[in-house]
Amino acid sequence: MTPSSPKLSHAIDRIHEIELDSWLSEPADSTPSDSVRIVFLSTDPCELDLNEGLQPELFSCDSLHNFIRLGYHQQPFVLVTEENRQECSAKDLEVLLSRRSPYSFRLILKDNKTALTLSQEVNEALAEVHASHGLEKRVSEKTRAIFRETHTESLPYSSREFQQANKVLRERVRKRIENEPEKFLQDAISHIRK
Repeated sequence: MTPSSPKLSHAIDRIHEIELDSWLSEPADSTPSDSVRIVFLSTDPCELDLNEGLQPELFSCDSLHNFIRLGYHQQPFVLVTEENRQECSAKDLEVLLSRRSPYSFRLILKDNKTALTLSQEVNEALAEVHASHGLEKRVSEKTRAIFRETHTESLPYSSREFQQANKVLRERVRKRIENEPEKFLQDAISHIRK
């Protein structure tokens, strides 16, 4: 057992004391600093009717290799592509991206969709990615605050103890949101639009 284990235990106890419903219903201090990218992968970009307030960056990329090489996966994103791809299936693409990207993302399949249908799907995906990314940032900020409270010495946020505590809080939040995912998404979207 490492000397920091009692302090980690104290931080985890504090995490379990958090009243999640009231904390999750509080408005976030700020909107996520990372904007969400919309990337058209190996498909022609099209006009999208996007909701105001989400402010995405639009990119086009000719291959998955270039998408990764250019680092588009290093920020929250919505990827618009065709279902039948030469590089890999849509299912394999999602698995690959979930392993490579440290951020929230959604995959939208463009195949034969009208501009209106595609715009609606992209708007929903943007809102979900914004909400997920914002929540992830809030979890990290809360874990940092608890660590400042419970640790007299400064621990790097890359430390194993911080990562374990962050994981515990993330898991609690995930379980809570799974009970009412629609309510969480609705609340998160309303905070984004304010």
